[in-house]
Amino acid sequence: MPLKLFAKLESLGSDSALTEQVNRGLQYLLTHKDRYACWYSTQATQNVIEAMIAAMPVGKNGIGDDSASVVVNGTKLAEIKLPQATEVVGPRVLDFGKELITGTNKVAIQRVGDNSAMQTNVITSYYIPWPQAEATQTENFKAGDTRALKLKVDFDRHEAKIGEAIACRVEAERVGFAGYGMMIAEIGLPPGVEVDRQSLEDAKQNGVDGYEIQPDRVVFYLWPSAGGSKFQFVFRPRFGINAMSAPSILYDYYNPEANAAVLPIRFNVQ
Repeated sequence: MPLKLFAKLESLGSDSALTEQVNRGLQYLLTHKDRYACWYSTQATQNVIEAMIAAMPVGKNGIGDDSASVVVNGTKLAEIKLPQATEVVGPRVLDFGKELITGTNKVAIQRVGDNSAMQTNVITSYYIPWPQAEATQTENFKAGDTRALKLKVDFDRHEAKIGEAIACRVEAERVGFAGYGMMIAEIGLPPGVEVDRQSLEDAKQNGVDGYEIQPDRVVFYLWPSAGGSKFQFVFRPRFGINAMSAPSILYDYYNPEANAAVLPIRFNVQ
């Protein structure tokens, strides 16, 4: 990995400009994790951790007798006493409450004294209204250099009677480079429906490699091909409802953060 090479050259003192390259490499790795804080595969995660260890700066004193301040939007939230370098401790957890505001927030770790490596994680969860989301009605296109994604979900009816068949037509495609790994399409369902399994088996003849039925969606595993995958399946409502379906999403198996999403649809069953 280039970062390990740069870190080794930097330790030899061959070029002071390598420090910037090492810092940029560390920044790239730390900002390209998946939603599970890993790097897309076990082997890749191991390689990244080894590179980070090699590139970590060595503290000047390493006694760990300094502290760090957590500042949120200019307000000091807490002062944390840092452990010694040889001490094994668990993480210090801080909850952000009234310090956070609507919109952009700035969180800073201010530290003086010991300059040895320190790890911080920010774990967030939030919700935004559907009108402000990137999801679109029935069809969405997620741009990308070589992995642009296109998803179209069309139900033949939004009003039905109990037990009446509702067909869902799906078009999923990776535009630009069709050979890059498996895609996953999660097609949202309204509550309380029964999916026709024979229609799912028939979908395997049109680009579907496998499927999984969940309470609020059907997950399709698609192997990319030129022109994308076009298939349909059928479900039947078991009781009267007036409710929204789950959203529909198309994403790469190894990159779920980059996805094309379609808005939920309201169904009225009597």
